[in-house]
Amino acid sequence: MTTSACGNADNSAPPNRLLGCWKLVSYRSRNVNDNTERDIYGQNPKGYYIFTERRLMVLFSPSERSYPQSEAEAAAMLSSLTAYTANYVVDDEKFVFTPDVSHNEFYVGKEQIRYYKIDGDRLRLHTDVMTYANDPHNRIIGAIEFVREK
Repeated sequence: MTTSACGNADNSAPPNRLLGCWKLVSYRSRNVNDNTERDIYGQNPKGYYIFTERRLMVLFSPSERSYPQSEAEAAAMLSSLTAYTANYVVDDEKFVFTPDVSHNEFYVGKEQIRYYKIDGDRLRLHTDVMTYANDPHNRIIGAIEFVREK
């Protein structure tokens, strides 16, 4: 059975516990260059991971955003968010995707791996060491937590 990009069911695929909407709770990064940590989107981030059978959509943003009053503020606002979509494959410990649309062309066409653990209604992800698109000289490891939307 073939599958469309928007996720028509493939009856041969294993059950996917990631399906649905996951609300962002935290996104903590560790900079491997200087071993510093920070909350990329602040203490109360906004955002979601949305999984269909084959496609994911992501939008993350700090909660402290406001309407920009200048081009500089608009540029800063754009650099403070993450948004992308991709087809993905999943197994019992990770999902792999290559963004085909992104807020930042840096990510388009670059394979990404997210390791996951689901505990009840909590989803915890972590990344391998990766280049941070807003500052390509820095390499980070991300620890991301979500709660399932009901």
